[in-house]
Amino acid sequence: MDTPRLPIQNVTGFAGSVPPAHLGINNDCDALVTLPSHEQASRAPAPRDDAGASVEVREACFDDYAKIANLQARYELEVRSYEEWSHLWINNPVYRGREWWPIGWVLETGDKEIVGYIGNIPLLYEFQGRMLLTATGRAFVVDEQHRSHSFMLLDRYFRQPKVDLHLNTTVNAQAVSAYGIFRAMRVPVGEWDQSAFWITNHRGFVESLLKSRSIPLAGILSFPISLASRLRELFSHKELKADSAVQVDYSSSFDDRFEAFWAELKTNNRRLLAVRDRETLEWHFRHSLLGDRIWILTVGTPSRIDAYAIFFRDDNPKFDLKRMRLVDFQALNDGHHLLLSMLASALQRCRAEGIHMLEIIGYCPEKREVVDGAIPYRRQLPSWMYFYRTKNRELAEQLKSADVWDPSGFDGDSSF
Repeated sequence: MDTPRLPIQNVTGFAGSVPPAHLGINNDCDALVTLPSHEQASRAPAPRDDAGASVEVREACFDDYAKIANLQARYELEVRSYEEWSHLWINNPVYRGREWWPIGWVLETGDKEIVGYIGNIPLLYEFQGRMLLTATGRAFVVDEQHRSHSFMLLDRYFRQPKVDLHLNTTVNAQAVSAYGIFRAMRVPVGEWDQSAFWITNHRGFVESLLKSRSIPLAGILSFPISLASRLRELFSHKELKADSAVQVDYSSSFDDRFEAFWAELKTNNRRLLAVRDRETLEWHFRHSLLGDRIWILTVGTPSRIDAYAIFFRDDNPKFDLKRMRLVDFQALNDGHHLLLSMLASALQRCRAEGIHMLEIIGYCPEKREVVDGAIPYRRQLPSWMYFYRTKNRELAEQLKSADVWDPSGFDGDSSF
């Protein structure tokens, strides 16, 4: 039987989509107005704001935090505390020793008002014995009156020296044309324009869905609609067949086993893979752990990990949606089947804790094949979300092959 359709279709807000008025990159997606081409920009006069004063781009510094946060708040983007924002660089193992690395760029008017910003986070990726210094954009936002100058920020980001690879994993429909201008390529594997998910609290999910459409009496209407949704799911014959003999454990931290796991994983890996040593995992998920926003699931023994999965809490508070998202799964010796048991455990916990949905986006074919037959719902996203760019011709040719990719929500800024 075909995958059941939701009672209400084409609803935004359930895969992190941002309304077009919210220009910017946030935790969920990048948004950008239409930009001029390189040729047009080179012929254009010095940019000026609406009052005729010049608008300049300069490198961001930590002292800019308050003005950047104020800009983000004006456009209803999530504002992190200074500690959490600066942590992306100060405690970043890739940034340490590379303090020359720009933390981003700001668009500034003549009276020192910050009207645009893009963060720039350094990451390390391993690829066939090479270590690649990688940049990912973060929190791209430009004031509405100055969006014609957005090109200047992206230009600085893509032109920065010493970078082997640019990865941007949260691109939305408003940004796709801009990434095309800078010759960014779509990652050639995975379904980065679709959301596959389970509903784990039907009434809560449907009520959130109705709120996203501004339908009155959402709480009352959610009961009969959610009942219909549950019945359709029941008759879809989609079943997650996990191995009951596989023991799944929850970890509250990244212990020494993760270091040993990474050493073994990278030894046998020939694909592009973000560094996942213990130090990097602790940095990446530090504030998510402090805020109880991730689940760390492992299969193995007290002294060894055979596979792990990380689920990231990614709610949409505007519509009261409670959501968990699978952001990373890695297994030794092609143990992709272990993902079924981990998903079964996570689904059970979602239901127990009243979380509305568990979502999967992307992933390589080998991992998706394991679970595709068991996922009851899918939703088309507004655009392809994962783009990359490299100035190295040999690397660019290698990355055209789907066989060298193992993408996940751990990449880029998707799960900070």
